[in-house]
Amino acid sequence: MPKHPFAIYYDSHGNKKKINPSDLHDTQTRAEARNAELWDSEEEYRLFPRYRADAPHFYSLSSRLRELHVPVEADPAHQQRIDELFGNLTSGANYRIGYYSWDGPEEQFVVITRTHQYSWGKEVTRALTEQMRARHDLFGATNSLKLTARSPWVAIEVVKTHFPDEKTFEGFLSLSKTLPFVVLFDFVDRRNYYLQVKPTERTIRVIYYIYDGSVWKGSHRWKSCNHTFFREKVEEDLKKFPNPDGP
Repeated sequence: MPKHPFAIYYDSHGNKKKINPSDLHDTQTRAEARNAELWDSEEEYRLFPRYRADAPHFYSLSSRLRELHVPVEADPAHQQRIDELFGNLTSGANYRIGYYSWDGPEEQFVVITRTHQYSWGKEVTRALTEQMRARHDLFGATNSLKLTARSPWVAIEVVKTHFPDEKTFEGFLSLSKTLPFVVLFDFVDRRNYYLQVKPTERTIRVIYYIYDGSVWKGSHRWKSCNHTFFREKVEEDLKKFPNPDGP
Protein backbone atom coordinates (compact mmCIF):
# COMPACT_ATOMS: atom_id res chain seq x y z
CA MET A 1 0.00 0.00 0.00
CA PRO A 2 1.54 3.33 -1.05
CA LYS A 3 2.51 5.77 1.68
CA HIS A 4 1.83 9.50 1.41
CA PRO A 5 3.92 12.42 2.76
CA PHE A 6 0.91 14.14 4.37
CA ALA A 7 -2.88 14.12 4.46
CA ILE A 8 -5.55 16.79 4.14
CA TYR A 9 -9.09 17.03 5.46
CA TYR A 10 -11.85 19.63 5.80
CA ASP A 11 -13.09 20.75 9.20
CA SER A 12 -16.74 21.41 10.09
CA HIS A 13 -16.46 24.93 8.63
CA GLY A 14 -15.13 23.68 5.32
CA ASN A 15 -11.58 24.85 5.99
CA LYS A 16 -8.81 22.77 4.47
CA LYS A 17 -6.39 21.31 7.03
CA LYS A 18 -3.10 19.48 6.68
CA ILE A 19 -1.63 16.77 8.90
CA ASN A 20 1.99 15.65 8.68
CA PRO A 21 3.06 12.17 9.79
CA SER A 22 5.03 13.65 12.71
CA ASP A 23 1.78 15.23 13.98
CA LEU A 24 0.49 11.75 14.73
CA HIS A 25 2.77 11.57 17.78
CA ASP A 26 0.25 13.87 19.48
CA THR A 27 -2.57 11.82 21.00
CA GLN A 28 -5.31 14.34 20.26
CA THR A 29 -4.20 14.87 16.65
CA ARG A 30 -4.01 11.13 16.17
CA ALA A 31 -7.60 10.75 17.40
CA GLU A 32 -8.77 13.55 15.09
CA ALA A 33 -7.01 11.94 12.14
CA ARG A 34 -8.72 8.64 12.79
CA ASN A 35 -12.14 10.30 12.81
CA ALA A 36 -11.51 12.58 9.84
CA GLU A 37 -12.00 11.91 6.14
CA LEU A 38 -8.42 12.13 4.96
CA TRP A 39 -7.21 12.61 1.38
CA ASP A 40 -3.94 13.08 -0.46
CA SER A 41 -2.95 16.53 -1.77
CA GLU A 42 -4.86 16.08 -5.05
CA GLU A 43 -7.88 14.50 -3.32
CA GLU A 44 -7.41 11.44 -5.49
CA TYR A 45 -6.87 8.84 -2.77
CA ARG A 46 -8.67 8.24 0.50
CA LEU A 47 -6.02 8.03 3.22
CA PHE A 48 -5.79 6.44 6.64
CA PRO A 49 -3.38 7.15 9.51
CA ARG A 50 -1.12 4.43 10.84
CA TYR A 51 0.78 5.17 14.01
CA ARG A 52 4.19 3.67 14.54
CA ALA A 53 6.41 5.25 17.19
CA ASP A 54 9.38 5.12 14.82
CA ALA A 55 7.54 5.71 11.54
CA PRO A 56 4.02 7.20 11.61
CA HIS A 57 2.53 7.56 8.13
CA PHE A 58 -0.56 7.75 5.96
CA TYR A 59 -1.55 5.02 3.53
CA SER A 60 -4.21 4.39 0.92
CA LEU A 61 -6.03 1.18 0.07
CA SER A 62 -5.11 1.55 -3.59
CA SER A 63 -2.34 -0.74 -4.75
CA ARG A 64 -0.88 1.90 -7.08
CA LEU A 65 -0.64 5.64 -7.57
CA ARG A 66 -1.75 7.51 -10.67
CA GLU A 67 1.07 9.75 -11.83
CA LEU A 68 -0.01 13.34 -12.44
CA HIS A 69 1.23 14.89 -15.69
CA VAL A 70 1.01 18.68 -15.80
CA PRO A 71 2.80 20.78 -18.45
CA VAL A 72 4.63 23.79 -17.06
CA GLU A 73 3.18 26.86 -18.79
CA ALA A 74 4.48 30.01 -17.10
CA ASP A 75 3.69 32.53 -19.85
CA PRO A 76 0.80 34.84 -18.82
CA ALA A 77 -0.57 34.60 -22.36
CA HIS A 78 -1.41 30.95 -21.67
CA GLN A 79 -3.62 31.78 -18.69
CA GLN A 80 -5.16 34.74 -20.51
CA ARG A 81 -6.25 32.49 -23.36
CA ILE A 82 -7.73 29.96 -20.93
CA ASP A 83 -9.70 32.72 -19.22
CA GLU A 84 -10.89 34.05 -22.57
CA LEU A 85 -12.14 30.66 -23.73
CA PHE A 86 -13.73 29.97 -20.37
CA GLY A 87 -15.65 33.23 -20.67
CA ASN A 88 -16.93 32.21 -24.09
CA LEU A 89 -17.94 28.73 -22.98
CA THR A 90 -19.76 29.91 -19.84
CA SER A 91 -21.53 32.84 -21.50
CA GLY A 92 -24.73 30.86 -21.91
CA ALA A 93 -24.37 30.63 -25.67
CA ASN A 94 -24.92 27.30 -27.38
CA TYR A 95 -21.78 26.87 -29.47
CA ARG A 96 -21.44 24.30 -32.20
CA ILE A 97 -17.98 22.73 -32.14
CA GLY A 98 -16.74 21.36 -35.43
CA TYR A 99 -14.72 21.86 -38.59
CA TYR A 100 -15.21 23.01 -42.17
CA SER A 101 -15.40 20.45 -44.95
CA TRP A 102 -16.06 20.69 -48.67
CA ASP A 103 -19.01 18.84 -50.18
CA GLY A 104 -18.39 19.35 -53.87
CA PRO A 105 -18.19 23.12 -54.50
CA GLU A 106 -19.84 23.99 -51.20
CA GLU A 107 -18.25 24.44 -47.80
CA GLN A 108 -20.13 23.05 -44.81
CA PHE A 109 -19.63 23.18 -41.07
CA VAL A 110 -19.53 19.65 -39.64
CA VAL A 111 -20.57 19.52 -35.98
CA ILE A 112 -18.61 17.31 -33.58
CA THR A 113 -20.61 18.36 -30.51
CA ARG A 114 -22.37 21.33 -28.94
CA THR A 115 -21.89 23.21 -25.67
CA HIS A 116 -25.61 23.34 -24.89
CA GLN A 117 -26.22 22.74 -21.17
CA TYR A 118 -22.57 21.93 -20.48
CA SER A 119 -20.66 22.80 -17.32
CA TRP A 120 -17.04 23.93 -17.70
CA GLY A 121 -14.06 24.11 -15.39
CA LYS A 122 -10.48 25.34 -15.58
CA GLU A 123 -7.44 23.28 -14.54
CA VAL A 124 -9.50 20.12 -14.10
CA THR A 125 -7.60 17.04 -12.92
CA ARG A 126 -8.95 13.73 -14.19
CA ALA A 127 -7.82 10.12 -14.36
CA LEU A 128 -6.93 8.91 -17.84
CA THR A 129 -5.72 5.41 -17.05
CA GLU A 130 -4.99 3.34 -13.98
CA GLN A 131 -1.43 4.68 -14.01
CA MET A 132 -1.88 8.38 -14.76
CA ARG A 133 -3.87 11.57 -14.40
CA ALA A 134 -3.86 14.75 -16.46
CA ARG A 135 -4.86 18.32 -15.73
CA HIS A 136 -6.93 19.77 -18.54
CA ASP A 137 -6.77 23.50 -19.18
CA LEU A 138 -10.53 23.39 -19.79
CA PHE A 139 -12.95 20.54 -19.38
CA GLY A 140 -16.67 20.28 -20.02
CA ALA A 141 -19.42 17.72 -19.45
CA THR A 142 -23.16 17.83 -19.99
CA ASN A 143 -25.34 18.83 -17.06
CA SER A 144 -27.58 15.82 -17.74
CA LEU A 145 -24.65 13.53 -16.83
CA LYS A 146 -25.07 11.68 -20.12
CA LEU A 147 -21.95 10.26 -21.71
CA THR A 148 -22.83 9.49 -25.32
CA ALA A 149 -21.44 10.34 -28.75
CA ARG A 150 -23.86 13.29 -28.82
CA SER A 151 -22.83 14.38 -25.30
CA PRO A 152 -19.13 13.54 -24.92
CA TRP A 153 -16.61 14.77 -22.42
CA VAL A 154 -14.75 17.70 -24.00
CA ALA A 155 -11.24 18.81 -23.05
CA ILE A 156 -9.39 21.81 -24.46
CA GLU A 157 -5.61 21.82 -24.31
CA VAL A 158 -4.17 25.32 -24.66
CA VAL A 159 -0.52 25.16 -25.76
CA LYS A 160 1.99 27.98 -25.46
CA THR A 161 5.40 26.47 -24.72
CA HIS A 162 4.59 22.89 -23.69
CA PHE A 163 2.68 20.23 -25.59
CA PRO A 164 1.08 17.37 -23.65
CA ASP A 165 3.80 14.81 -23.00
CA GLU A 166 3.87 11.41 -24.66
CA LYS A 167 2.11 9.52 -21.85
CA THR A 168 -0.66 12.10 -21.64
CA PHE A 169 -1.10 12.12 -25.40
CA GLU A 170 -1.36 8.34 -25.50
CA GLY A 171 -3.83 8.53 -22.61
CA PHE A 172 -6.00 10.91 -24.62
CA LEU A 173 -5.98 8.52 -27.59
CA SER A 174 -6.74 5.48 -25.45
CA LEU A 175 -9.59 7.07 -23.51
CA SER A 176 -11.20 8.56 -26.63
CA LYS A 177 -11.21 5.10 -28.18
CA THR A 178 -12.97 3.64 -25.16
CA LEU A 179 -15.39 6.44 -24.21
CA PRO A 180 -17.04 9.46 -25.86
CA PHE A 181 -14.22 11.92 -25.26
CA VAL A 182 -12.98 14.73 -27.48
CA VAL A 183 -9.76 16.73 -27.04
CA LEU A 184 -9.50 20.08 -28.84
CA PHE A 185 -6.12 21.77 -29.32
CA ASP A 186 -5.55 25.51 -29.21
CA PHE A 187 -2.20 27.23 -29.78
CA VAL A 188 -1.57 30.60 -28.16
CA ASP A 189 0.94 31.71 -30.81
CA ARG A 190 -1.84 31.52 -33.36
CA ARG A 191 -4.65 32.82 -31.21
CA ASN A 192 -8.15 32.15 -32.53
CA TYR A 193 -6.91 30.27 -35.57
CA TYR A 194 -6.46 26.60 -34.73
CA LEU A 195 -9.40 26.97 -32.37
CA GLN A 196 -11.52 29.83 -33.66
CA VAL A 197 -14.43 31.18 -31.63
CA LYS A 198 -17.09 33.09 -33.56
CA PRO A 199 -19.61 34.45 -31.01
CA THR A 200 -21.96 35.90 -33.62
CA GLU A 201 -22.16 32.59 -35.49
CA ARG A 202 -22.11 30.54 -32.28
CA THR A 203 -19.39 28.27 -33.64
CA ILE A 204 -16.03 27.04 -32.44
CA ARG A 205 -14.03 25.83 -35.42
CA VAL A 206 -11.18 23.43 -34.68
CA ILE A 207 -8.39 22.13 -36.88
CA TYR A 208 -6.57 19.62 -34.66
CA TYR A 209 -8.47 17.35 -32.28
CA ILE A 210 -8.55 13.83 -30.86
CA TYR A 211 -11.68 11.74 -31.41
CA ASP A 212 -12.43 8.02 -31.60
CA GLY A 213 -8.89 6.97 -30.75
CA SER A 214 -7.18 9.07 -33.43
CA VAL A 215 -5.79 12.51 -34.14
CA TRP A 216 -7.79 14.41 -36.74
CA LYS A 217 -6.99 17.43 -38.87
CA GLY A 218 -10.36 18.69 -39.96
CA SER A 219 -12.08 15.78 -41.70
CA HIS A 220 -8.87 13.75 -42.11
CA ARG A 221 -8.06 10.98 -39.64
CA TRP A 222 -4.35 10.57 -38.97
CA LYS A 223 -4.46 6.86 -38.15
CA SER A 224 -0.78 6.46 -37.29
CA CYS A 225 -0.25 9.85 -35.66
CA ASN A 226 1.66 9.73 -32.38
CA HIS A 227 2.90 12.39 -29.98
CA THR A 228 6.13 13.10 -31.86
CA PHE A 229 4.52 13.30 -35.31
CA PHE A 230 1.76 15.58 -34.04
CA ARG A 231 4.18 17.97 -32.38
CA GLU A 232 6.47 18.13 -35.42
CA LYS A 233 3.59 18.90 -37.80
CA VAL A 234 2.09 21.59 -35.58
CA GLU A 235 5.45 23.24 -34.96
CA GLU A 236 6.02 23.32 -38.73
CA ASP A 237 2.69 25.11 -39.14
CA LEU A 238 3.46 27.58 -36.36
CA LYS A 239 6.77 28.50 -37.99
CA LYS A 240 5.04 29.13 -41.31
CA PHE A 241 2.36 31.32 -39.79
CA PRO A 242 3.79 33.20 -36.77
CA ASN A 243 1.17 35.96 -36.68
CA PRO A 244 -0.65 35.50 -33.32
CA ASP A 245 -3.79 37.21 -34.63
CA GLY A 246 -4.27 34.84 -37.52
CA PRO A 247 -3.94 35.28 -41.27
